[in-house]
Amino acid sequence: MAGAGWSGLGKNSPPRSHRRWLGPFIVALTGVELFAGSMLLFHPLPDGVPSIYDRLVGLDPPVTILELPMPTTEDDESDLALARYQLYSLEHEQRLVNGISAYVPPITREVRGEMQTFPDTASVERLQRLGVRFVLLHEEQFPHDAFAAMKDSIKASADLEIVEEQGKIWMVEVQIP
Repeated sequence: MAGAGWSGLGKNSPPRSHRRWLGPFIVALTGVELFAGSMLLFHPLPDGVPSIYDRLVGLDPPVTILELPMPTTEDDESDLALARYQLYSLEHEQRLVNGISAYVPPITREVRGEMQTFPDTASVERLQRLGVRFVLLHEEQFPHDAFAAMKDSIKASADLEIVEEQGKIWMVEVQIP
């Protein structure tokens, strides 16, 4: 573009006193654009990645995890919450059941429906069939009473074990038969 502009200026030549500054001005302007920094619109993880995710780093073989709550349908999805799960997964580099895609396969709809009743037998059996080893529960995203009942059900389950709780995130291990 600079070359086309320079060529165009040759046809409509500016006065000689302006011409000697025109080349350096164009070069300087190009340099400013090349070295312009990016603009941060928002910080997706203002508090960083919660330290509970450190426990997932480097597990061998790679394990599959699920983050709850899961939205019931695509219309219920919060792009920010799902994006946060994706960013956390970049930290631990494990497989993640939750994901973002333009196409939602039927199995995802089934899993979403079953996870609304976690930790009942059907949802735990689905997690076992999928090979999910850990479920991360985000306490602040559940109604208080529902979370308390969920915690009691997890403690009573032979297939689930609360491994760690840090702040408002609980890590539950799924026993895979």
